[in-house]
Amino acid sequence: MVKEKFGLVVSRFTPIIAMPAGSHPTYGTAIDMGEAVKAYLTATYANAKLYGDDVLQLEANEFTYATLQAETLLSDLQVKSQLFGGVYANGELSDNVDDTAVPGAYEYIQKLKTKSGIIYRAVFLFNCVPNQLDDNADTKGESVTFANEAINYTVYPDGTGDWRKRKDFSTQAAAEAWLAQQRGAGSSF
Repeated sequence: MVKEKFGLVVSRFTPIIAMPAGSHPTYGTAIDMGEAVKAYLTATYANAKLYGDDVLQLEANEFTYATLQAETLLSDLQVKSQLFGGVYANGELSDNVDDTAVPGAYEYIQKLKTKSGIIYRAVFLFNCVPNQLDDNADTKGESVTFANEAINYTVYPDGTGDWRKRKDFSTQAAAEAWLAQQRGAGSSF
């Protein structure tokens, strides 16, 4: 079945509160990252080729990590403190050299167009660490330029070796329910 990317909805980050060995993490409360603009995922693999008798004899291709470039319309200082570890109080965010980014899950839903209609692909990344990007601003000038909130995440495998899970659904509500299951019983939104 042909599935063509059609849109992106839902963008959430859920902090990890425990990462037991050999199992999926335990998650806290999901954070709505705002209206989803983009989610570009690039996986990186370690690979090697072994030649013998002038022919390729063996090849290894193993996942090492992935990078998610996510953009949303949310630019909230309190949310930034929850991701990057800064101190937020009285409407003010203080960034410090000792701040530590919070690992968590990232989830989004892709709308895909098929010959028979729209489907919703739920994507759940088990273990991501947000990386703070540069903060740029431009003057208005003769035109207005919108600046989305861009955050890069480094995606790692969890205690089971899983790093991503995906599933297609006929409704967005069903995709949302599945994502809630991935976060687990202790998590909420």
